[in-house]
Amino acid sequence: MKEQIGTVIEVYSTQAKVKMGDNQQRIIDAWNSVGAKVGNKVNVEEREVNIRKLQLITFGLPILAFLAGFLFGGNLANYFDQNVWLGRGIGGVVWSIISLFYIIPLRKNLSGKDNYWIVSKIIN
Repeated sequence: MKEQIGTVIEVYSTQAKVKMGDNQQRIIDAWNSVGAKVGNKVNVEEREVNIRKLQLITFGLPILAFLAGFLFGGNLANYFDQNVWLGRGIGGVVWSIISLFYIIPLRKNLSGKDNYWIVSKIIN
């Protein structure tokens, strides 16, 4: 795990563009886990992509979301005196689709990479 110091030059969504190094010539995309703002000096770490963990998130999260939506939809349908199985089905599908909004950008950012950068600490 390499650590370097850089300056945030742009922030978008959960990503940040960071100028790295002594002469500030190298620009990288890093995951902004600490909520750094433009102009902050930050500590940036290079981490290895864990393929097993990525696969677990990719396939496990939609299944868990489906189960949560299944339970939530059934209870919601029961509360409104509607068909419980229809509510469970709709709830499971909707929550699975919502989980894809988290998974697709994650896979796009980490697919085909051995390492990724993460903003780990704001220095000033």
